[in-house]
Amino acid sequence: MDKLWESLGSVLGLMLVGALVLLLDRIRSKISEWIERKRLHPLARGIRYARHVQALLLELRVQLQADRAYVMLFHNGSYFSNKNPVWRVSSLVEVCKPGISHDMTSVQGVLAANIWHVLAPVFDEQYPGIYDMKNGIKRLVVGEMPDCYSKEWLKSKGVCGKVMTPLRDKNGQVCGILAVNYDNADCNNCQLCSRDHKILADYAGRITYALEN
Repeated sequence: MDKLWESLGSVLGLMLVGALVLLLDRIRSKISEWIERKRLHPLARGIRYARHVQALLLELRVQLQADRAYVMLFHNGSYFSNKNPVWRVSSLVEVCKPGISHDMTSVQGVLAANIWHVLAPVFDEQYPGIYDMKNGIKRLVVGEMPDCYSKEWLKSKGVCGKVMTPLRDKNGQVCGILAVNYDNADCNNCQLCSRDHKILADYAGRITYALEN
């Protein structure tokens, strides 16, 4: 009996050592990746994470059968003379189904207030045409939006519905938006099932991680 326990203890010890070696190797690999990223020029780091985000958006668009998928980020955070905040928004990456134009790519350094009707679903639960979905995801039906420039602009591009979710930084603050668009006859795809909610929420987390690392 003693030999059995001794053998069992040896096996468990070897398993523990093996697991520890694997853990240390993974930690070493992560540290090496972090050091390599820090050595890169800021522009090179930006290109790297943009390419990573683009790859994720390509996967997301196909999985949700959307016409367009894109990420927009908020920046600046300065103030007007009356102390009201000045927030701008820029499109980081946009991927589209063949035949769909890359219209969101042109949104660069735009005052968030000027396209509030496009951003509203993430911030204003009472905004007309918005439907709450699971996991903090919102659906915007263009035809039910109030009359505004954004509505006419979206209609001119053939967009009938958007599904979006906020991107949050490490402090839980909204730093951007992940969105997918559905055009014309595909508008019914805005009625996403629970599986699709989870997919969008999962990609939001993966994209946020890519942006911060």
